Amino acid sequence: DGPVGQAIAATQAGIPTYAILLRDGGTATVWWDAVSDPAHPGWRCKIPGDRGASASRTIIPLAASAGDWRAALAEARALLKDRLADDE
Repeated sequence: DGPVGQAIAATQAGIPTYAILLRDGGTATVWWDAVSDPAHPGWRCKIPGDRGASASRTIIPLAASAGDWRAALAEARALLKDRLADDE
């Protein structure tokens, strides 16, 4: 069982951020977000839109608990199962 996600540079130091490679060459991003809604921090998954619509993206809140990055990645992978790269 290979890595579920690869760590990528975070926008703020110390924020766990992971990338999930997609079949179309895009990358879904999973991160712990305590900034956009400080009263309700949580894991988020940003899914890129179609290749032709570069500005289009969807951000989905995930249900995983604060310290459970593995559950957050598993949840995101389940949402993206039809779009995952072959080696994921």
